[in-house]
Amino acid sequence: MKILDYCDSFCKTCSNFEQCNECYEGYELKNGKCIKCHANCLECNESSSNDKEQKCLSCKDNLFFIEDSENCVYNCLDEY
Repeated sequence: MKILDYCDSFCKTCSNFEQCNECYEGYELKNGKCIKCHANCLECNESSSNDKEQKCLSCKDNLFFIEDSENCVYNCLDEY
C-alpha cells in the first residue's frame, strides 16, 4: 500500500495518516491536518492572534477579493 492510501481524504500529500504535508484547494494546513476554508475562499490561512479567524488568500470563481478584510464577497462594493 502507498502512503497516499493512508492520507486523510482532504490531504494531497502526507508522510503518514496523522501528518499531512499539503492540502487540496479549499483547505489549509494546520498542525499536520487539513482544515476547511470559509465557503467563499479558494485558499485561506489563520492570521489572527487567537487562531480562530480565517482569512482568504484567494477566492472561488465569480467572487471578489476585499483586500482590507481579506474576505471574498459576491458583489464588489462601491467603495472598492
